[in-house]
Amino acid sequence: MVLLAAFGAWTITRINQELIPDIELPLLIVIGEQAGARPEEMADAVTSPVEVAARQLPGLRSTDSTSVAGLSVVILNFDYGSNLEQAEDTLGESLTNVQSEASLSYLTFDPSILPVVEMNLQGDLSQSELLNLAETSVSSELENLEGVAAVEVVGGALEEVVITLDRQSLLDTGLGYDEVAAALRANNVVLPSGELDTGEQSILVETVALYTSLEDIEQVQVATPDGSTIQLGEIAQVEQRQAASVGANRTSGEPSVGIRVVKEADANTVDVANDVKDRLAGIRSTLPDGASLTVFQDQSEFITESVNGVIIEGAIGGVLAVIVIFVFLLNWRTTIVTAVSIPLSLIAAVILLERLGYSLNIMTLAGLTIAIGRVIDDSIVVLENVYRHMTLGESTFRAVINGAREVAIAIVGATATTCAVFLPLGLIGGIIGELFISFSLAVVFALVASLVVAVTVIPVLARLTLAGRVRVEPNSRGAHTFVSPLYTPVLKLALANRWKTLGAAAVLFVASLGLVPLLPLVFFPDSGENIITVSIDARPGQAREAVLEQSIAVEDILAEFEVEEQNTVIAGASSGIGSIGNIISGNAADSATMTIELAGSVDKQDAADELRELIPERIPESENITVSATGGGFGPASGIEYTVSAESASAVGELAPVAEMVVAAVASVDGTANASSDLSRTRETIEVVVDSAAANDAGLTATEVASALDNLSAEQSITTVLIDSEALAVRLLVSSTDISSLESLGSLELSPGVALDDVADLQTATRQVSITRVDGRPAATVIADITDEDTGAVTASVQSTVDDIVAPEGVEVSVGGAAAELEEGFSGMLVAIVVSIILVYVIMALLFRSWLDPFVILFSLPLAVIGAIVALVVTGSPLSISAMIGLLMLVGIVVTNAIVLIEFVNMLRRERGYSTYDALIEGGQVRLRPILMTAVAAMLALVPLSLGLTEGALIASDLGRVVIGGLFSSTLLTLLVVPVVYSLVDDLKRRFRRQTPTTEADPTPATA
Repeated sequence: MVLLAAFGAWTITRINQELIPDIELPLLIVIGEQAGARPEEMADAVTSPVEVAARQLPGLRSTDSTSVAGLSVVILNFDYGSNLEQAEDTLGESLTNVQSEASLSYLTFDPSILPVVEMNLQGDLSQSELLNLAETSVSSELENLEGVAAVEVVGGALEEVVITLDRQSLLDTGLGYDEVAAALRANNVVLPSGELDTGEQSILVETVALYTSLEDIEQVQVATPDGSTIQLGEIAQVEQRQAASVGANRTSGEPSVGIRVVKEADANTVDVANDVKDRLAGIRSTLPDGASLTVFQDQSEFITESVNGVIIEGAIGGVLAVIVIFVFLLNWRTTIVTAVSIPLSLIAAVILLERLGYSLNIMTLAGLTIAIGRVIDDSIVVLENVYRHMTLGESTFRAVINGAREVAIAIVGATATTCAVFLPLGLIGGIIGELFISFSLAVVFALVASLVVAVTVIPVLARLTLAGRVRVEPNSRGAHTFVSPLYTPVLKLALANRWKTLGAAAVLFVASLGLVPLLPLVFFPDSGENIITVSIDARPGQAREAVLEQSIAVEDILAEFEVEEQNTVIAGASSGIGSIGNIISGNAADSATMTIELAGSVDKQDAADELRELIPERIPESENITVSATGGGFGPASGIEYTVSAESASAVGELAPVAEMVVAAVASVDGTANASSDLSRTRETIEVVVDSAAANDAGLTATEVASALDNLSAEQSITTVLIDSEALAVRLLVSSTDISSLESLGSLELSPGVALDDVADLQTATRQVSITRVDGRPAATVIADITDEDTGAVTASVQSTVDDIVAPEGVEVSVGGAAAELEEGFSGMLVAIVVSIILVYVIMALLFRSWLDPFVILFSLPLAVIGAIVALVVTGSPLSISAMIGLLMLVGIVVTNAIVLIEFVNMLRRERGYSTYDALIEGGQVRLRPILMTAVAAMLALVPLSLGLTEGALIASDLGRVVIGGLFSSTLLTLLVVPVVYSLVDDLKRRFRRQTPTTEADPTPATA
């Protein structure tokens, strides 16, 4: 025992501490990039081949794709347990042709890729200075820490050199963009130039021509078509300036640079976060005056608070359970002996979890805390029975042997049934199975350990501590407790009115079911974080600066609220995680996301509602701004999502009107907000249709026309320059300040005397910004937030409204989001509960060697439902997946009391010749104390957790309330209803098997 405790203490210092279990979602995201390609081109050239190739992959469930300008995102959804690495390799081999045209990359989602620490660098410095400081002084320092996989920097801006060519000068000299670019590259090189043989050694020769100042660039000689040269400074303006940032970051209303630390997959989150914060102390001392580095989010704080909170609540629950034992036995030695089972069982469970590679997270902690009320049960039953035998006058050794033997089958069966109920979780699969597997293993490990402790350690300690110290009272019946005088008459009354007793229980059960409609229906309870999110979706063609201006306008409104912290991130139009997340959620890549942490006194839902009213009043054209208060948790999304798909090419034209009808239907339901469709995202486009004959007459090609237009807003750098030891990108473009309309663009001179509209026809067209497909079919996605706590009621109302829509033939409307998750999750849980009942029945049938006795015990299950539902209603808790897990646990827990009772009744009839009636009365009297002890101890142990006072306990608070309520009702009613059912079943046995009544025996129990 001492060795186990020591090894457990060592293990606790080694086990990883994480926020949630290590889950690998079965998603493979294929990202295709091809600069300049239109959404239609990306869909045909990249997205479609990926979808076709993916159809052959084993375990593929569905594909969802979004194609935007220059970017394709295909989400492949597999069955859980699929080999994603093999799928990626197979897909890569099949897409060789696509890879040659576009750049393909693959991304899998794992919680470990989420930042463990997010910080912001801000101060009285320019954006380029902040970015340089973040990369050189912060990022480089943190990347070297053990366990750090990457450090991402968001926001800020680099310095660059911009060369703006005068368009008229180009026309006058006959120069083109490409000639100038080539001259710049040719005079900025480091080239190997052979070797110099000195006779003694060979020395390498390099030709070096590098720009080191803006003057060097201005003095570059560019050859003109007539054979002369001209200095670049004569035809262009050369300047150093801050580049347009790809992304932006703001903290508490001020520009900043965001720094995100991502840990390695197998690293300990708490250790990595603590190392990062320790290193920050040294980094801050090196920052220049006016610069500050603050931590915005830190996973380790939440984890540490959760771990400490659950440990404290578990410890309080354990103390309450121990107090219960003392109250019933009034013996401090027996109390201490029984209490030993709690730490030993939990330590053994932690050791097993660590050996199998599981971490200490919210789910495993919740499992261990839930188990506290149950791990003591076996020890209570064993010790109470040993104690009872000692009071009857048996010798210490015989009392220990007989006491443990009598209840061995009962506690093995009770533990086996409780453990077995978790097996069906594997049938659910999906996110529930992944999340709760570690929870269930923690409970199972603790229960198995408690059984081993109960049959080995407890008898030994009982012999050592109780020998000669128990008062012998042979006529006391050894098990009477202070409620026995009340219980026995009530039990006799119930046995005398069996059908009335069953009828009363049935009425209570039906009445409790009538309370179910009063329960809000959610997937997971809110995490408790007082955070709202504001999303600013970049409208088609909207400049990033305009998005930033809207963000600042929202910040001005937030000044009227009690805000603890706020952070704004514009990920930027790239293939980064933030941009991909924006695209997947239906937003533009460079949309803004504002995370606002409110003061504890502010209700986030009320704040979100008020923001939704203020934003349209204060900010013009703010239809692209949405406010959500559903963030801060983990697990499936809590919003509404519908997919409108076309089953044939002829039905594609119907997608837009049907999608708009779905949007209107969703928006009309109370409790929804931010309803929108991705088909509403269109952008006006100017099509330049080149007249090949006219262009040929003018000496131009279509490629030259396109190049002239592209050079007006060239974004790519053509070379680099080293100024003051800093490498700066050089960007070359042609002046276009006077081109602001279709007419001015048409008058653009391409060559002397040749305007654009001389060789091309200019016309406007409206194009879809993104193209969405589901399983290869054109589709539109409709999304909305749920603002009401009762997710189930809102989704049901929305579904009813959407069902009234009559879609044209060939168009299908399918549900996703919270509604689909709720339906799949709850149906899976119902299946798991049914399967667990069957497993429990089979185990009890083997235990009792009877098919009818387990049927009697199963009558305790409806009795548990009564208290579980009432507990949720009284506490105002929703019916969530956590609550359903509680019902699943009750299947294994509540039968424990019935097993302990019925097994003893059978022993009295089999070994001591009791009649059915007398065995039920005697069994009830003898088993009353251990049943009440185990039930009350389990309920009190769960009280702290069920209060949900800490964030880490929120996932288990509903579960704890269900178990407490179910145990309360089932314990009280089991002591009456189960004996009644046993008596009725015994009558049926006699009638159908034509057995003669058992001879009445002396009701005085014989001593063992």
